[in-house]
Amino acid sequence: MTWDMVDLPRMVARLPDTKTGDAVRALSTDAARILDAQGHRLGFVFSNRSGVQPVDYQLLMEALTGICEAAGVERITPHVLRHTAATWAAISGAEAHELREAFGWKTLAMTARYVSRSESLARQGAQRAAEAINVFQKPAAVVARIRK
Repeated sequence: MTWDMVDLPRMVARLPDTKTGDAVRALSTDAARILDAQGHRLGFVFSNRSGVQPVDYQLLMEALTGICEAAGVERITPHVLRHTAATWAAISGAEAHELREAFGWKTLAMTARYVSRSESLARQGAQRAAEAINVFQKPAAVVARIRK
């Protein structure tokens, strides 16, 4: 399996071996800085110590498993991290089109789960703020979903 190659001047990752073929993904400034600071990296985002070969997926999974065990959390995969990043992007206000471009989904329908999750969390956050403020000293309101 071929892993991500990075073109730092343009802050993009070239993905030559995805389910849908070759792809290019934009990197955040922070991601580009972190990658640029890796002295051994010669193009691969996840490389072996010499930087000339992509890291073996099995070794990556073993490392993630060890990190999760040490942290006392359930085992995760790189795909779970992708979903987590998409969820946090949506919670932070990313729109469906931005999510589609950033994560490489073909349709806006694929972004719906993240956008709806963020809307649900936004509703919960608004309710918590209202309960904390409670200027009218009234019992907490019940939030109900209205069907269209």
